[in-house]
Amino acid sequence: MSWRAECTLQPNWDEPRLNEALETMEVVGAGDASEAQVEAVDAAKGAVRKLLGSDAFGAYPYEDGVRITLSGHANPGHAPSAGATPDYVTVTVAQQPRMPLSPVPGAEGSRGEG
Repeated sequence: MSWRAECTLQPNWDEPRLNEALETMEVVGAGDASEAQVEAVDAAKGAVRKLLGSDAFGAYPYEDGVRITLSGHANPGHAPSAGATPDYVTVTVAQQPRMPLSPVPGAEGSRGEG
């Protein structure tokens, strides 16, 4: 069954807040979650913990926010079947900077405004 989960950590978050966010994030499409799906979701959460614990985005406490998106598909018993989506897991971790983004040069009037 296909599934998706998302959360955003606000600026100045730390490891306990990360763990709380991952444990309380709602998995959409879970329905009657199979053991294979639970394993896939848990593995995705583990990948997020490993990535953010590696200083890939800096060190705790993170000054910027982070958007986490997990998605995937898990067939019962991880067994592929004809016509079904194969198992997959996607993990996206995106920095959400606190600072305002600079305007794009030349963006003024880009919609035909004069």
